[in-house]
Amino acid sequence: MNSKSVKIVLIILNLKFNGIKVIILRANEDIGVLYGVFHFLMLLQTNHDISKLNIESSPKIRFRLLNRWNNLDRTVERGYAGFSLWDWQLLTDYKDPRYRDYARANASIGINGTVLTNVNANASVLTIQYLQKIAA
Repeated sequence: MNSKSVKIVLIILNLKFNGIKVIILRANEDIGVLYGVFHFLMLLQTNHDISKLNIESSPKIRFRLLNRWNNLDRTVERGYAGFSLWDWQLLTDYKDPRYRDYARANASIGINGTVLTNVNANASVLTIQYLQKIAA
């Protein structure tokens, strides 16, 4: 993405359409609609009053990343909860369904990127072989 790309703007509001009260969720990009749906679901799940919504949102930080601190051997630096989610040996042929679940969970709280390795990363992660695994 270049610096001139459109900033995401999300709007959620209540309106009347043909005498029926409706909630409108709109954004200037598809990803904004996704974030809007997650935000609306959060409002519902936390029992917020949705009868008078008038929300306009535009993220101030373009890339909201989660740092995984994973190693290519599936160990995790400072990892006290077992092996890494990423099974580098099975990628690209097998994509664990948890990868999609992980991405959706992150998107639901506004995270839109992941740092897969760490500051002590093995330089092999920059080879074509691993870049294809990352892309998968």
